[in-house]
Amino acid sequence: CQQSARMSAAEEPVVFSSIIEGAHRAFGAQLTPELRERVRTLGLDLDAKRAAYPVNEFLPGFVALADAVVPGDDASRPARLREFGHQFMNGFARTAIGTAVFTMARTIGIRRAMERIGRNVRTTGNFMDATCDVRAPNEVLITVFV
Repeated sequence: CQQSARMSAAEEPVVFSSIIEGAHRAFGAQLTPELRERVRTLGLDLDAKRAAYPVNEFLPGFVALADAVVPGDDASRPARLREFGHQFMNGFARTAIGTAVFTMARTIGIRRAMERIGRNVRTTGNFMDATCDVRAPNEVLITVFV
């Protein structure tokens, strides 16, 4: 992993609480007590009220959440993770941060929003960054750095 230039060497990589709020909004009915306990045993407490979650606690539980919400075999995992991401973004769009991000994107247009992708990615955690390379009028390459 490449460490983002925005994070100091002493700073622990964390995911901000808006991601947990997005998961609640996207998957609320599917977050059964059993599923909450399963991800909690992996280090991610979906019921904790924290500002940020250490990445090493967040990722195993979030991946387990994805596998539970969109189940399937290993061969279908890339498609399942895309579906999970789509559902998650619909929930994230209903959070305060997500509402602001998507409102801004609609206001300034998709191309300018893509050119500001780094700012949007940094609202989710302190260890990520992104760049946008406009390749053609209707084509951009987004590169995410972790």
